[in-house]
Amino acid sequence: MTAKMYYDADADPSALAGQTVAIIGYGSQGHAHALNLHESGVDVVVGLAPGSKSRALAEEAGLRVADVPDAVSAADVVMILGVLHHLSDWRTALERACATVRPGGFLLLHEAVTKPRVLARFRSRGVDDDWVSPHEGDVPRADLLAFLRSRGVVERVHGEESPLRFALVRYLIHYGNRYALLERSRTLTMAFNGLDQAFGRTLGRVSPSLGFNEVTVVWRRG
Repeated sequence: MTAKMYYDADADPSALAGQTVAIIGYGSQGHAHALNLHESGVDVVVGLAPGSKSRALAEEAGLRVADVPDAVSAADVVMILGVLHHLSDWRTALERACATVRPGGFLLLHEAVTKPRVLARFRSRGVDDDWVSPHEGDVPRADLLAFLRSRGVVERVHGEESPLRFALVRYLIHYGNRYALLERSRTLTMAFNGLDQAFGRTLGRVSPSLGFNEVTVVWRRG
């Protein structure tokens, strides 16, 4: 399966003209997306808790900052990227986010999901257990999608990061500190992405424990 690569020329910035995008959180993913959109001329608001230490950082970067409910209610598109699995009660947080999204508005969610392990009785840990960020709470893929479908329309679901990709990156890239090579090489990136999709969509459908570790969902409030 050939991976589809997207570049600047493939994007249509006019789709976000006159739209406000709320980025919830300002960590490793949130600040990158917020700054990228802001520098591309998109109206961005960062949603943070009142006492968050990241408020000053976002404001120093020239970004507008608001409390999370205010940011969500003011936006046409809300992005929550890798936040829920750090929360002990992701359902309550997502319930509040969905309820605050304006009618017809969109929620773009990218999340690490939990799944059964292969041959769990014979091994105590997964290939990525000591490598990924710590999880405060579990976010099962099926529960996440069911939750969103009960509260609106799931427009798109895309899985990625199969166990094969984790293994390729860990043993071929991470241990040899070849991240610069991966970032420069279009061929290598396409190969990794293609293998990831082929593995997750074949063996991952046979056994959930071989499926994708992450999911991106586009949800619309009716």
